[in-house]
Amino acid sequence: MRSREARHCVVSSRCAGGERAENVDFSRLPTPEAIHASPPCPNFSVAKIKARESAEDISAAKVVTRAIDKLMPRIFTLENVPKYESSQSCQLIVNTLYDLGDFGRYPAVLTSNKQFFLLVVSSDRRSQPARK
Repeated sequence: MRSREARHCVVSSRCAGGERAENVDFSRLPTPEAIHASPPCPNFSVAKIKARESAEDISAAKVVTRAIDKLMPRIFTLENVPKYESSQSCQLIVNTLYDLGDFGRYPAVLTSNKQFFLLVVSSDRRSQPARK
């Protein structure tokens, strides 16, 4: 799998080459400047009134946290519907950002009436190599 394709595993359940995102070894990939995640939102949408967070939602969040932890990008963004902000999935991701110290100290959370955005920028993350 080419590294350019693998960088997109964070935002979908399957990579461009068909490999499941859960199986990607992020430590093999070069450290990107940024990671953008947009986990599936059907269970958090107002269109699905009785929907609940699923094991698949948690699994997708765990893939994102693994990518952040291994690749340690300088910039991380996440986009989803507003209800995602109060989910266990989002909390897993936010906890990972905080656990990385400076990377997670000052997240900017911007919520509009239609979207939830999370933006985190680290001032010194590029000076550190990716974790193995």
